[in-house]
Amino acid sequence: MKLKDIYIVFENCEEIFIPATDIDGLNVKLCAQHVELTVDDEISETFEASETFLILKKSANITYYWFDNKLPFDRILTFRDIVGIQCEFDDGSVKYFTVPWEDGKSDYDNKLQKTELLKNGNLMIFIGKISDEEWKERTEFSNILEN
Repeated sequence: MKLKDIYIVFENCEEIFIPATDIDGLNVKLCAQHVELTVDDEISETFEASETFLILKKSANITYYWFDNKLPFDRILTFRDIVGIQCEFDDGSVKYFTVPWEDGKSDYDNKLQKTELLKNGNLMIFIGKISDEEWKERTEFSNILEN
């Protein structure tokens, strides 16, 4: 089973399609799996992440049809509201991962989401609990590796 593409899903239900060739790294640390039987006797499976780390290549930053044809990186850097990552695989299977959200503070702004545009044009996204110092170290290290 090989990753084919992902959809980054936002709080307002819009999503951005990213082919696997435009992903430089994806790491999801799971904390729970939810399985339910739907009214159509289908099994629905959702995975809850405690941390999500994603690096998108600059080639992923092509126009998508958001309110005024912005670039995906502009959308992600402007709002901290990613709620999930849907992964589609070459065998037709789909896995949906919900990301951690700061509990009870805001329905629209997730303070656990950190983003950084790297020097090489790639976008680094981390969603989870991380200190400001550790985030700074990760971005500095990524900038060194990416150059």
